[in-house]
Amino acid sequence: MVRAGLFFQYVRSPHMTTTPIKDKAGQTLTTYDDADGVCLQKADLRQASLNGADLEGADLCYANLEKADLAGANLRDAKLWATDLRGADLSDADLRGARLWKAKTRLANFSGAKYNYATRFSRGFDPRQKGMKLEE
Repeated sequence: MVRAGLFFQYVRSPHMTTTPIKDKAGQTLTTYDDADGVCLQKADLRQASLNGADLEGADLCYANLEKADLAGANLRDAKLWATDLRGADLSDADLRGARLWKAKTRLANFSGAKYNYATRFSRGFDPRQKGMKLEE
């Protein structure tokens, strides 16, 4: 279950008012309109529903997004250092300019996700092998 209290502890954005963020049981944890640039460091968002979310420039360093639904999410220029993405669905997500150093990506689905030359991955991570698309 997602820990909503931890989520609010790190939020810096005033724009979180309309779209629900839900846990795997379908319970709404919080809502957002545009989480552009939001700080979610160390947030526990396991199994959260963030599909299609606008998280451009968000700081998700050390966050737990294990098995989260991030399909189609805008994660351009997001900070994902040491983020737990194990089993997460990032299919068709926009990861251009994102920084995924030391991110845990085992069993994560990156098929169709976009990246560019500014995107930074952990050593040994091959975006083409994961089905990602190079786009500038």
